Amino acid sequence: MVWADVAGKVIFVSGAVTVKHADAFAVAATRDMSLNAGDTIETQEGRAQFSLLDGAKISLQPNSVYKINRYEFSGKEDGTEYAFTELIKGGLRTISGWVGHKHPERYQLKTAVATIGIRGTEYTVNLTGNNLLMTTNSGSVDVCNAAGCLNATAGMSIAVDGVGRKPRFSSVHAVSRADQPKLSAVAMNDSSKPVFAAADVVSENGSPWTVAAAINVAEENEAENNQVLGFNGKAMVATLMKTDCACGIDDVFEASLQADYSGRPVEIKNSGTSAVINPISFDALNSHSDGVVSWGRAAGNFNNGGNDEPVQWMDYIVGARPAPGQLNNLTGTYHVFASTAPMYLDGSAAGAVNSTTGYLKFDFGTGLYDYSLNVYTVGENYQLLGNGASLDKNNPSFAANGIVTSTGLTCAENSCAPALHDGAHLVQGGFFGKQGNRAGLQYGFTTPTDTIYGSAVLK
Repeated sequence: MVWADVAGKVIFVSGAVTVKHADAFAVAATRDMSLNAGDTIETQEGRAQFSLLDGAKISLQPNSVYKINRYEFSGKEDGTEYAFTELIKGGLRTISGWVGHKHPERYQLKTAVATIGIRGTEYTVNLTGNNLLMTTNSGSVDVCNAAGCLNATAGMSIAVDGVGRKPRFSSVHAVSRADQPKLSAVAMNDSSKPVFAAADVVSENGSPWTVAAAINVAEENEAENNQVLGFNGKAMVATLMKTDCACGIDDVFEASLQADYSGRPVEIKNSGTSAVINPISFDALNSHSDGVVSWGRAAGNFNNGGNDEPVQWMDYIVGARPAPGQLNNLTGTYHVFASTAPMYLDGSAAGAVNSTTGYLKFDFGTGLYDYSLNVYTVGENYQLLGNGASLDKNNPSFAANGIVTSTGLTCAENSCAPALHDGAHLVQGGFFGKQGNRAGLQYGFTTPTDTIYGSAVLK
């Protein structure tokens, strides 16, 4: 037999699982068995959990085939580390290890229809024929093929509907679809649970749950997320929007909101008017949710009591309205933790995602606020500053004026000015979440050559 470098070891086996080495010699998998670069693990009706040397853990579902194509890890950062694996069929759930966290460019999970890359994460994949479904459990995952690339953060799913098909977002989540197999003698004689059980869909004795149980968990989680976010009901919405009819480019309002599982709105009905917004496509790099607030960029259509008008672009921040009394004594400083890419009026990117920094100081007892946003674009850095005393404990939304300066000469002689609400305000936004523990600021300002918009979320 030809043995390659050791890549990891088996930590749990349930049912029939085979390990086929690079020389085609196949053996039954057992606990603590070494796995080598070039090995292919086939679960048949069984299930396996194994770890790699860098700390990565993989839980392989029944009827799955997984291959360790190339794996190198010396135990330290020396430029030789690689983790290239392949899911040939079936499903898995994985937590990335050192290589995925430190060198995501040297990590990939290959499939027949797309390649999966990560930025330090945990995710689940189902591959049935040439249909791929991937759900990010934590972190960030890229799904790419020749037709395009999409990124999904925690709670989001991406599907690929065949070879050559472009990745798309999906409201369906990847789960363990296997029936519960019988435990092997090895597993039954070991009183400890599988090492990876805490991150897998398993029953109390460590074996996989049935399909129905896994789906119930997903539905319960969805219901919980909807409740936290105020989805599929009343919500606070801050929106910047450009339409062909030139109506309503900026607003903050209460709405009846319908959203998908990952927090992206699919229908926004303004409670104060007959306006309905239906986002139909989302910018993958600008659409996110943290379980309390959702923010992003989309296109779609807009109906203001008449015919549908196309929405060229829409920046949105949505979340639950704070519960009554939550803002009464709220005071503190929130800092920007995420932002959409600043964009020009035509919708093209002016800068990078998550490049905006800054803070919002507030005291609902006195009504005082003080904000500072640093908006970084290609070729120029802008600072947006403002303060006032107009916060209202009974109203979580606000709009404020301010000044725009730049590190270069762009805003010399006060040539940059607010652009929201017909030039009356520089920022708009509000406080989100039932505890008021998130804030959102949307900005708009003119320069001598263009207008720049964007959104930032703070906590």
